[in-house]
Amino acid sequence: MTEPITAHPSTTELAAQYNQAWVDHDVEAILGLQGDEMIFHLHMPGNAPVSGVEALRAQFGLFFEMWPDLAFDTTRLDIGHELYVHEYEMRASRSRDEAAEVAVAAVDVIRCREGQVIRKDTYLDTLALSHQLGATGA
Repeated sequence: MTEPITAHPSTTELAAQYNQAWVDHDVEAILGLQGDEMIFHLHMPGNAPVSGVEALRAQFGLFFEMWPDLAFDTTRLDIGHELYVHEYEMRASRSRDEAAEVAVAAVDVIRCREGQVIRKDTYLDTLALSHQLGATGA
């Protein structure tokens, strides 16, 4: 007996939808494009991988709460089979009361399976971020 063919979005289509959900700060749309086994890892000191729908909802919601004007400017997007790499500049105000902006280079390595995101590894220029947030000298 053969399995029915299920049409899944291409990696290119999935990348466009997933990136737009992030641009829109739409946590539910982000979660809807992820598989049940989704793992998110922000590779910064002290951050462990996050999985599970509620933990991911809380993590992503926290990002948008901390930085309500969080924005992503794509500098490069490389798409392969069930994988894409998104290079961008991440921008946000340093706080709700300041006009000063944080802007750092970032890269997402995103693995996909059957039309869903199953892993997102995010790498930020943490030295630049720390410096812009005033956590380092000079």
